[in-house]
Amino acid sequence: MKSKISTLLRGVVGVLIAAYLIHLVVARGQVDLSEEVGQANIPLLLLAFSLFGVGTLIGTYRWQLLLRVVGKELNLATLFRLNMIASFFALAIPGGVGGDITKVYYLSREEDKATEAIMTIILDRLMGLLGLLTVATVSVLSAGDLLASGPPQLRVAAGVVATAGLGGLLFVAAFYLGPLLVRIDLFKRTGNDILGRLPASISKRTEAVFAALELCRTRPAVMLAGLLLSTVLHSTIATGVYTIGVASHTEGPRLQDYFLATMVANTVACIPLTPGGLGGRDLVLSLFLEAAGAAKAKAGFVPVVVSLIFIAWGLVGCGCFVFERRVNPEAMGLVTEPET
Repeated sequence: MKSKISTLLRGVVGVLIAAYLIHLVVARGQVDLSEEVGQANIPLLLLAFSLFGVGTLIGTYRWQLLLRVVGKELNLATLFRLNMIASFFALAIPGGVGGDITKVYYLSREEDKATEAIMTIILDRLMGLLGLLTVATVSVLSAGDLLASGPPQLRVAAGVVATAGLGGLLFVAAFYLGPLLVRIDLFKRTGNDILGRLPASISKRTEAVFAALELCRTRPAVMLAGLLLSTVLHSTIATGVYTIGVASHTEGPRLQDYFLATMVANTVACIPLTPGGLGGRDLVLSLFLEAAGAAKAKAGFVPVVVSLIFIAWGLVGCGCFVFERRVNPEAMGLVTEPET
């Protein structure tokens, strides 16, 4: 009971923080939403909305590749619906982890290779992080003058990206150096001793996780394809934000400024503070756009539209959730590939 109350309170606090931050962005720019929407190019706004959906589709295909490595096969349509449902629940739990929890729930209902399949969610997240780092690095090289001349808050936000990127690189190092460490007797004995002390169920799942990692290690082409897809995904989202800027007649920021602002804002949005990163993303994005020369009203309007698009896709995910509950309440159509 206490756990449920704690979760509820955390959710309420997250919503309040998100609402306050969005209000702050709108108030700082003295944004008249009705006026801005009236002046905006609606077809371009619809294009931006579509680009965010394309980003989800790219991420879905990346996850499908990882699932195939561990012997699980879901058709792309089923996976896309699951990702849409995840996007809905990501708006309910601070930091966007609600989406991952949803995926874990559906995959855990399948006993066969469920642990390995769940491991792909973690790998999928890390690939997304590495793709973000790749795009962010290129953006910094092409728009570094914005960080140099902008307020110190921008450099702090960029530092968050650098820290996240370092964490991703450390994982990659551990990912590929792991087999070498296992060959050393000290590490091997220590690992076996730890596994021997764990309960049988946990030990079995831990071994399955390492088996899944080993499978991915032996598929460098898939890992490279996943990284490339992550890069395309983040570039697509940044292009969507740029399209919103063009649609709202925002002058000042360059294409590379939008890319840098989007990468930093999305990294900050991963901090488990508000549902789906709402509010935090808006504030960082508005600060970057304003530093890049956008008028305050425009710098406030663009992030709000981005949040509305995320919410709109979340509502699409809600529709998918209702559909699955009615049509197929027991399963998501999971099929296991026969091993060869």
